Amino acid sequence: MMVSEYFSAYTSAVMQAGDNYLPLCRSAESDLVKLLGEDGYTFLSILDDTNMEAVKVTNDHGTLVVERGLEGTKAVTHPEGSCVKSVSPAILAAIKDLVCNYDCCSGDCVCAPVSNHFIELAPAKAGQQWTGAILFDGTPPVTCGVGDLPAWVSAKAQGSAIILSGIAPAKASETTISFAATNCSGTAVHTGTAKIVVSA
Repeated sequence: MMVSEYFSAYTSAVMQAGDNYLPLCRSAESDLVKLLGEDGYTFLSILDDTNMEAVKVTNDHGTLVVERGLEGTKAVTHPEGSCVKSVSPAILAAIKDLVCNYDCCSGDCVCAPVSNHFIELAPAKAGQQWTGAILFDGTPPVTCGVGDLPAWVSAKAQGSAIILSGIAPAKASETTISFAATNCSGTAVHTGTAKIVVSA
């Protein structure tokens, strides 16, 4: 049975590309086992400074089994302290749609213009590592970018997503950022804004 309750933690060690377990501290691992219940599963994202990976985590009689590199993402090595958190249904549905519609037709393919975005920007806590993502729909390839970032945030375009990361400053703040994406050989453009909030 799929569990949709929110979960968030940080990796307690390096997670190699071939690992099929999550290196979590004992308390976080125990919390996730309890959350999943017997034979339950959920989808999580692992985000570090340069990569985002979607995984499926199943509670197999008290042992957490991880299926790596789902929904068009790649199993890569994640450093200690990478953010592990629940994948929202909107993000998962968007990734599935992008994967299912990529290069699926023969002959002349109809290009679905980029027209929506999905935001994963949880509030940042002062002095702590923070990650977020903005994902775009539409037929790949999608070219995307972001502007007006605060100095402590770095951004990387990865496929149809923008991965944001950084260590939040000690002072509370709220910054409005802008972003844009284009596809269909540059004939479709989608823009928007979002807020990055730092709580003290």
